[in-house]
Amino acid sequence: MIINFVKLFVIFIFSYYILNTFFVYGIFDGQFQLIFSLLKEIIWFFFVLLLIIFNFDKFKKYLIDYKYFIILLLFYIFWGILISLINQKGLYDIFIGIKYNIFFVIIFLSSTFVGTVLIDKVNKKDIIKFINFIFYSLIISLIIGIFWQLMKFGFKEEFIKYLGYGPVGDWKFGEKPPIYYRTGPDGLARFNGIFAGPNNYGFLLVLFLSFFVSKSFEFMKQKQNKTKNSIKSIAYSSLYILGGLATFSRGFILAGIIQFWYFLPYKLKKNKKIIGIGIFLLLFLISILSFVKFESTKLHISETLNAIIFAINNSMGLGFGSSGPAIHHRGEILPENMYLQVFIDSGAIGFIIWIGIIFFIFLGIRKIGIFSKNKETKKLQKYLLLLSIGFYGLLIEGLFLHVFEDSIINYIFFITYGILYGYLYDEYKKVKIY
Repeated sequence: MIINFVKLFVIFIFSYYILNTFFVYGIFDGQFQLIFSLLKEIIWFFFVLLLIIFNFDKFKKYLIDYKYFIILLLFYIFWGILISLINQKGLYDIFIGIKYNIFFVIIFLSSTFVGTVLIDKVNKKDIIKFINFIFYSLIISLIIGIFWQLMKFGFKEEFIKYLGYGPVGDWKFGEKPPIYYRTGPDGLARFNGIFAGPNNYGFLLVLFLSFFVSKSFEFMKQKQNKTKNSIKSIAYSSLYILGGLATFSRGFILAGIIQFWYFLPYKLKKNKKIIGIGIFLLLFLISILSFVKFESTKLHISETLNAIIFAINNSMGLGFGSSGPAIHHRGEILPENMYLQVFIDSGAIGFIIWIGIIFFIFLGIRKIGIFSKNKETKKLQKYLLLLSIGFYGLLIEGLFLHVFEDSIINYIFFITYGILYGYLYDEYKKVKIY
């Protein structure tokens, strides 16, 4: 029952942006935006609350097992609120800052508790089925996204008139989302499928890239229908990568090549020629995209340099909701860098705490990635590692973008990641005891 609810919620999240656009802008002409925006949070955290109530003994043990995560999270929020109050920030600013800076961690931790509860409710095969469900959801969303984008080209006026979309261009807060984005005023159309924007979709594709490609190539290992399964593996992987490239996101290319590096044999990683070719290919592809998006590139560099100076001059922090995507609300600066965003909002101390939370996530991966020789557990450990590589890729992308701005992307990835993490961590603790 629990795992089925999570699947239904994930389907809702995948379809959320289209539903939100249709109802909020197509039906209600921009009204009730906040209510519909908070609907997913109400559903998810009511579900988690019910799990806590009916599994309270499990929750008490969970608080002990995850005490370092929880202490750091609470301390970061407390510190951020304190800095916000000192700088006379309001409740709305605090809410916005938490959403853009740390909400992904809250989703992750709530999902680890779901995973902890599931270890007594379902077996490993059920978790593997859930992972397969996520894999096929990614494929289906990609295929639907391609048709959705093509329909936008063919029925532009109908999409704008009936489905809540605005004209082609950049998104402006409070206005109808553009029917699609371009690389510049007269540039190429960027692919965003069924999601809010091309960068947002790029974040999702980066997060699941290593997992998706590796999972696709599992078809090749099947003994029956070798040729058919090989074609299926190559087709899925190629479609996924082409989808990422069609977003025209430099971050996808950078994070993708870094993740690809993991799969190279050890001897090739030590080969200086291979290293040189890899660096040249990376710089070449990013240079082409930077030329195509020349104005965007100039703006990125300018805003990041300004934000570095701004951060140095405000090392105590300006309070939640001061930078990053908060610029669309009451923020002051857009640094085009996730780490500068956190630093400007919560200062040097808050930034160190935030990095500490990320550190403990990866520290946990080291523990739960090696403890078992069970075949099914090893498969789940492999998936967790692949998702961790995707997470690492997104953190690299965070040097150039505000990568945790979209709660839809955060829900899809961190529910998957958190459930798998929590399930394996609880098993690790049991094995450690015995």
